[in-house]
Amino acid sequence: YEGNFRTLKFSKFSANCPVLSLISEPDKTTRKLFSTGAVRILNIENVLKKTKYPNEKGSFTVKTTDRLKQNCGCFHVEYENTAATVTRLDSDDADVVLDQNAANILFCGTAGPEALRFTAGAEIVNENPDFFKAFTPRNILFCDGF
Repeated sequence: YEGNFRTLKFSKFSANCPVLSLISEPDKTTRKLFSTGAVRILNIENVLKKTKYPNEKGSFTVKTTDRLKQNCGCFHVEYENTAATVTRLDSDDADVVLDQNAANILFCGTAGPEALRFTAGAEIVNENPDFFKAFTPRNILFCDGF
């Protein structure tokens, strides 16, 4: 496929998005990256508890490899009627493994779980459909309260 476009605009791509590597002649393009802010989760267990989940019943286990001690570990989430029970596990068996950046992308709503397939620091170990139903991209503007 070939084309001649003056402007091709993508929004909500991460800086390491694999689509950018598909441009065959990057020296003939102009790429503008804009920062829309940054966020750091300080208590991942609390974020998992306060997330609004689907009405139907589901469960998944996520392992985080964050450098913050309180965020590092394996968490089992059982949800129903938009609420969840979160249990910290001693086991390392998880459906998904996330580093701090991948966790921020998912839990803060920047991208849905499907994007984790292309996100550095994320590994989908088990294709658990409950995990994929639990998170959807959200329009979150952190400056709204200020």
